[in-house]
Amino acid sequence: MSFLRHPTIRKWIAHAGEFASFLVFSGFSVLRGDLIKTDWTHAFEKNYQPKYLLGWALAGLSLGLCRVLAGRFAKAEARGVLSAPDFIEKYRKMLSAAIESLSVPAGADRGSLEAFENSLLEAIADTVSYYRKATSLVNATVTANLMAPVTPADEHKQSLWLEEGGFQYLHRVLIITKTSRQELDIPADLALPVYRLDSPMKGRNIFGAPEAFVTGENNVIDFTLWPFGYWGRCSWSVRKRAYSYFWRHQKTLRSFASLPLKYKGNVVAVVNIHYKWIRILGKQPEPLIDFLVPFLLILGYIYVAKEATP
Repeated sequence: MSFLRHPTIRKWIAHAGEFASFLVFSGFSVLRGDLIKTDWTHAFEKNYQPKYLLGWALAGLSLGLCRVLAGRFAKAEARGVLSAPDFIEKYRKMLSAAIESLSVPAGADRGSLEAFENSLLEAIADTVSYYRKATSLVNATVTANLMAPVTPADEHKQSLWLEEGGFQYLHRVLIITKTSRQELDIPADLALPVYRLDSPMKGRNIFGAPEAFVTGENNVIDFTLWPFGYWGRCSWSVRKRAYSYFWRHQKTLRSFASLPLKYKGNVVAVVNIHYKWIRILGKQPEPLIDFLVPFLLILGYIYVAKEATP
């Protein structure tokens, strides 16, 4: 039974318990709701046994406990994967190559800088891919895209992410300029609006790359068809169009992470990492993001150097 000590096995057992507890808890609520209410009414009466209420409460407690355990085991699994000798060796080689490129940009032309960007995006995608292969049963594709801010143009007036009357308040538009994988399912014309912070639309920047660009904070969407915790700042029309977009691309875009690129404390661009399955950075994304920070810092430096090169 020593295999039960492995964090991955424990994580999946906890997930199974979480799923079973959810079914029991929801089943009690739907099928025995009236009896649960009756038990609650008579719960404190003498010689009365509120068995349905107790069963419902125990299922809820089991659900909460399994969720906590799944998170703890997932964090232990992440530490194990990220500290494995094979991962460390691959990570060391990729990071060494990225650091060595820092000595080149001073005299490099734009083509060389773009080649450095490509290699860094591939390193980010490979790091995430390696981690997810070790922590997920699904071997899905990981793609890292560079989204750069550009000046709004007339062609961006038709963006499905644009709020009604929001074009006049645009500060920048984020578009994909480079990708680690040249795939046809990556929309090259995707334009995400970023509104001015001194405009009435300042609270309408949608989740993902626009929010990461404005706040400078990482934005992780674990499931694109269930981003309801992020809908509050969008109008109903944008929500409807965005959900329709995610539904059309559900086979290639199940989750994503938007990570800001910074140079001297200022956000200059955003890296969007797309995943063909849920939870792109795992149940506990923080440990993996820490490993991506050096690549993001170097990529921000390369991006600024490229934009300054004719």
